[in-house]
Amino acid sequence: MNLAKLIEDNVAMLEQAGALIDQLVMRAEGDGTVGYANGVGPHLRHILDHFDRFFAGLDDGVIDYDARARCQQTELSPGFGLRRLRGTVQRLQGVESSQLPASVQVRLCTDADCQGEVTPSSPGRELQFLQSHGVHHFALMRRILDERGVRTHEDFGKAPATVSAERASA
Repeated sequence: MNLAKLIEDNVAMLEQAGALIDQLVMRAEGDGTVGYANGVGPHLRHILDHFDRFFAGLDDGVIDYDARARCQQTELSPGFGLRRLRGTVQRLQGVESSQLPASVQVRLCTDADCQGEVTPSSPGRELQFLQSHGVHHFALMRRILDERGVRTHEDFGKAPATVSAERASA
């Protein structure tokens, strides 16, 4: 498994969000949160919280995606969200794939009592999850923004396999 490529792909995915936030701020009126706090911000916060849990899990051996901080400032402030996003990108870029553990444990609630299960995984598999999860939330952002007349990049919110298939059929 090419962990360096997975890291690179996650960085590219997150940079799409950065470009979107820049676009929203440039077109915003007033406080700069139009389309952000009530559309993009909550999804961005959720995505970044998952990356935070990934990094914490690398340190302690158990990635617990449910122990998220749920930072409201990320949801409300495009400037704060962008700084947090850039920090996550820098942290990803600083990961030495050769120093990642071979395996990790993942804890995730699977019922309302939040008992959850701990399952074995790998940093590579979790990087695949983080990218897929991020793209899923990008698709939700895109729909919200489309309804408000904000156009996104044509590939924003599309899975890499979808982009590849569309290019092949063009």
